[in-house]
Amino acid sequence: MRQPRTAGFTHKISVEGNQMAYAETTMLEIYGRSFEHTDQNTLTRCS
Repeated sequence: MRQPRTAGFTHKISVEGNQMAYAETTMLEIYGRSFEHTDQNTLTRCS
């Protein structure tokens, strides 16, 4: 059985005013299959 591995990773960040947005995608090879997992969010600065 092959070990799971990270096949790739992308990360994008944008900052505008009081907000920072990010999106990241991890490409995985696990259980004999390839798939992507994406996480994204927007954070707002509180004063």
